[in-house]
Amino acid sequence: MELTDPERRLCLALGSEVHFLPCEGAEPTGTVSGPAEAVLRLVYGRNRPEDGVSARDGVTLDDLHALFPGY
Repeated sequence: MELTDPERRLCLALGSEVHFLPCEGAEPTGTVSGPAEAVLRLVYGRNRPEDGVSARDGVTLDDLHALFPGY
């Protein structure tokens, strides 16, 4: 994940639990970009089209909406 406000790079590790970890130097399999607040809304299933979150390199926003359906 490439956060733009504040600027930071994190890895999303999926397993029995979801973790966000520092990942400088890691080679991602996909990239999600956007402001930290908007990415947090995405994780909670509350993403809005105007949030400015984008996905590329092997992952789509539809993939992420399926992974984080909300409550």
